[in-house]
Amino acid sequence: MMRKEGAGAPGTEFSLDASDCINLQQILQAFNSTISEEHAWALFYQAAKCFQKCLADGSTCYLATEPRHLLLHKDGFVHPNTLLRPGETVLKLHSTNLTTYKVGLAVSKIKSAIQ
Repeated sequence: MMRKEGAGAPGTEFSLDASDCINLQQILQAFNSTISEEHAWALFYQAAKCFQKCLADGSTCYLATEPRHLLLHKDGFVHPNTLLRPGETVLKLHSTNLTTYKVGLAVSKIKSAIQ
C-alpha cells in the first residue's frame, strides 16, 4: 500500500498480507486520519455480510473488537479471516441475539477510534 504524499507519520507504510488484506488500524495509521461516516457505514455493512455468512456456514466465529481485528481485502470486502481466527481479546459468537449485542459494542468501540 502506498501512502499519500505527506500523509501519516514516517514509517507508517504497510503492505497487504498473504490474503491480500490490511487491517483497519493500519489504514488509520497510514493516513493519520479518521474515516468518514459514509466509510464507517460501508465497513459496518461489509462486516454484517461477513457475520451473516460465517454464522450461516456454521463456522466458529469470533467477534472483532478492535480496529486491528478488522481485515479488509484489497477488493473492499471484510475478509472471512476477521471472524475465523481467535485472538487475545476476540470474543466467540454463540447466537444471533448475542452477536447483535456484541456487534453493537464493537461498533461503538470502533466508531470512537475513528472519530
